[in-house]
Amino acid sequence: MCDAPAARLEPNVDRLLAALSGGKLDRVPHFELLMDPRIVGEILDWPAERACSSFALQPEDYLELSRRTAQDAIVVNLNVWAGGMGAVSSLDDLEAVPEPNVQSFRESARRAFEVVSGTNLGVIGHAGGPLFASYCVCGPVAIQSFMLDLYDNPEFVLRLLDWHADWQMAILEAVADLPFAAVFLADDLCDNAGFLFRPETVETLWLPRIGRLVGQIKSAGTPLCFHCCGRLAPLLPLLDRLGVDAVQPLQPSCNDIPAVRRQWGNRFCLMGNLNVEGVLAFGSPDEVRRAGRELIEQVGRGGAFVLASSHSIVDAIPAENYFALVDAAVRYG
Repeated sequence: MCDAPAARLEPNVDRLLAALSGGKLDRVPHFELLMDPRIVGEILDWPAERACSSFALQPEDYLELSRRTAQDAIVVNLNVWAGGMGAVSSLDDLEAVPEPNVQSFRESARRAFEVVSGTNLGVIGHAGGPLFASYCVCGPVAIQSFMLDLYDNPEFVLRLLDWHADWQMAILEAVADLPFAAVFLADDLCDNAGFLFRPETVETLWLPRIGRLVGQIKSAGTPLCFHCCGRLAPLLPLLDRLGVDAVQPLQPSCNDIPAVRRQWGNRFCLMGNLNVEGVLAFGSPDEVRRAGRELIEQVGRGGAFVLASSHSIVDAIPAENYFALVDAAVRYG
């Protein structure tokens, strides 16, 4: 992958924890929340029919993936949805959704901790906010139906939001004693122009529910990372109010990451920003390395930065470009 000293390729969760707390250990970390199946298969030397996304990996395989990509943690899924895309169109549909098996999430997490025991890797939990899950499962047309129901069927929308918030809270409570290195909350409430919803809707419907989940995570002293696509400028003050530690992925098409750093200093650990729809998908490996080095120079020298993609490692990215991203973190971080 690169000719850096082998010790610098070794995963070390303390490196990631240092960044999340606003500093830096030996170098800038690299961490991806999600990788698509083809990339995962190429990294692990698997045949195409075996390949799966990183979210679907068994902990033993995720451990190997992290070692091969100089990442400092493996991810365990704590996310819950009321059915699939567009599957819930009414209160009757919602009431017919089976109750999630909360203990199964705990057992999966415990298994991940067993696998990393004796290594320098940590475990990161991936949980979901109520808004994204609700507008995705709301049917018959995902997202669109939810936007209409905000006005035409507000009781249904509130129940759907509460279903996701309540069950996500139950899962977080069930794993609260486990020593997660960090927990990601993912809730996409922005597009490239800002909020998808009126600010009043964000304040009244989203903020109290996400606040419950944030409070549960923070009560355990666990660093909290927040994933939201789109333009984050209107969201960052709310994340500051909530006590979020890190934000991801800071798409460069709608976020000026040096400006974010100047405005917020090291208040947030900034994660991401290497352009998926640009250099990662269409550039050369050398161009990816240069882009990674520039990002580190611009926002990473003082710590509180994790070099990563501006979304996730999608299958449109050549494997050699992804390895060049990792190389940039190891060489220049």
